[in-house]
Amino acid sequence: MVNLKQLTTALQTLGVGRKHIDNAIEELEELLIDLESVPVSGRKSVDTMLGCMMAIDMIIGEEKENGR
Repeated sequence: MVNLKQLTTALQTLGVGRKHIDNAIEELEELLIDLESVPVSGRKSVDTMLGCMMAIDMIIGEEKENGR
């Protein structure tokens, strides 16, 4: 799987500014922080929230950098 951090150079060659890429990554990181404060109960809700958090991590590319 390719993530935003890996795609940065390719996106820049297509004309996407580094600032836009960094802003997208920052917004996704803020969503992760927001998800940490969402109260959930029940297995299905916990699984859904965890899935969302893992997906955002994968999109950004944080799971490999942080050893997760």
